[in-house]
Amino acid sequence: MMYSRASTSEDTSKSDDQTSISLEMPIRIEKQSLVNSENTKLTLSLLYCLLCGLVCAYSVSFGNDRMPTNQQPLRDIMFEITEPQYWALTVAEIILLSQGFVTAVILAVHKNVRTILKRFFFNFGTLYLLRAFCLISTTLTFPGGNMKCQHSESYYQHIENFMKVYVSAGLTLFSTSGGFCGNYFFSGHTITITLQYLVIQDYTPKCFYLLRKLSTAVSFIAGLFLIISRGHYTIDVIAAYYITTRIWWNYHAIAWNISNRNPRTFPPAREIWYPIIYYLEENTGLNQETNELRFGNKPNSCSRLSNRR
Repeated sequence: MMYSRASTSEDTSKSDDQTSISLEMPIRIEKQSLVNSENTKLTLSLLYCLLCGLVCAYSVSFGNDRMPTNQQPLRDIMFEITEPQYWALTVAEIILLSQGFVTAVILAVHKNVRTILKRFFFNFGTLYLLRAFCLISTTLTFPGGNMKCQHSESYYQHIENFMKVYVSAGLTLFSTSGGFCGNYFFSGHTITITLQYLVIQDYTPKCFYLLRKLSTAVSFIAGLFLIISRGHYTIDVIAAYYITTRIWWNYHAIAWNISNRNPRTFPPAREIWYPIIYYLEENTGLNQETNELRFGNKPNSCSRLSNRR
């Protein structure tokens, strides 16, 4: 009887321990899944993008007040071989908005919309944060556009200009003051156009090759129009394209490496932003082969169209 009581007490203690473990584990798993969920990562990427946009908008207002108004534009070879076409800036922004609409439609019907938006927001925010540092550190002279550069006369006006830049997203079409000066290196218009171009190139099915070619053409035209309108120097557009594509491709190379579970032998693993990308892509990987749309995408017809190229 004594032995049975001892065994009973031991069994009871073991069952209590098992019960406590079984009650604690779901809570721990639930907390971990909330942190690593795609919705959480998408939300954090969006907040990061909005915060970097605020920093960049302030840098534009800051550069506008620091820009000298009594100096000639820098020597630019495109300025020397072309006449100013001030209307071209409006056309470039219309191209930006039109391609942005097409990109939004593609994302809306893409099966992996959350993953693409997460990557887009993070890259967009990183690029505009880098642009903000460049604008604050170096102010180029006015390239000779048709905008009127006016410095802020008070701190209140400085904050007002900052909010105008943020609300209008830096577009002269949405700005009541017609734009701001001192925000040239590197081009924010080119960042946005290039990111739209990259999304169309990387995340559309193969049968959308005509759309890809059209996106390439209009993106090139928009960049050219930014220069001939005197909205940017040539180096602003070239540097923006180069930096945007390298950051985008570097991010996707890291994501591909994470999906193959071989991080230590990959040189970009030493970069400062690798832990952030690892968190964002740990459970995602790079799956460009699954570029399928929710509506109207028939793999067989797509493959037949792509074979006709």
